[in-house]
Amino acid sequence: MEGSFHTLYRIKKNDTKLELLSINKSDILKEFRIIADICVPLCILGLIGNGIICWLLCCTIKRSRFMIYVLNLAIGDFVILLHYFVLYLLIILPSHASFYSQHIKVISLIFGSGTNLYFLTAVSAERYIMVSFPFWIKSHRPKYLTAVMCVSLWTLSFMLTMLEYFSCNPRYLPSHIIGFLYCHTAIVVQYIIGYLVFIPVMVFSTLALLIKIWKKTLKNFPTGLDISIVATVFLHLIFSAFTKMIVFINYFAAFMPSSEYLRVSLILDCADSTVYPFVYLLVGCWKKSLKPVHVLVEQVLNDKSDSNLRTQLAS
Repeated sequence: MEGSFHTLYRIKKNDTKLELLSINKSDILKEFRIIADICVPLCILGLIGNGIICWLLCCTIKRSRFMIYVLNLAIGDFVILLHYFVLYLLIILPSHASFYSQHIKVISLIFGSGTNLYFLTAVSAERYIMVSFPFWIKSHRPKYLTAVMCVSLWTLSFMLTMLEYFSCNPRYLPSHIIGFLYCHTAIVVQYIIGYLVFIPVMVFSTLALLIKIWKKTLKNFPTGLDISIVATVFLHLIFSAFTKMIVFINYFAAFMPSSEYLRVSLILDCADSTVYPFVYLLVGCWKKSLKPVHVLVEQVLNDKSDSNLRTQLAS
């Protein structure tokens, strides 16, 4: 039927004219329903896990600066999962779509997109500096650096997502050609900032921290915080960064992402935002007796080396 097709525009490579593509809309909906069936349980699990972490760090556990980063990371993942949950729920139950659910989806995307990369980079970089230059950071670190970093990273995430949202939304564009150029530019800017700035810093800091952990194991067992940082960064690279890079390379080569890569990326993105709270619990339970959840989380995220440094400086 003619109404079952959706029209898309793409600029051909090495060409300036538009190519009109007809895609069967019913096939796309079937594919997204399969993704929704996989991702909705992941979203529910992740919303519960990140919600518990947020509640513990807000109401139960005394927060250190690393716990503040983890709290913001959990809030960002919660918002991302909320976006995906509402999106897939609207696909599974389109008859229940409403004005409010659509706006929840948009708002959650605007405030949550990209925050896990930014906060993982911040926590890994600051941990590397603290482990490598403990006395310097104790003497010269600004008092409100953590708060300034959190506000700056949330602002950066908001601005980049707003840039993409308004550049890629047909309602705000005068024509298809201009819209494509705006949208393409916004996507490229996001990937440049993420993959040429944040990911190199995160990978370098984590590798250096991993070397420190390996050397430390020759003397004593590394802290749970160090293991958690390395594990979460590794999982982010596997689940999110590498797959998104493949999607971007495919997009940049053909000016349209491959549906296969895009489907895998959507599923792994949900898994990436879901897994972090369970990493903290697994690290806390490893070779230790079972304890209440808030005790395990506090032990894992507590910076013991910072306490030892304060003791050394006091003496």
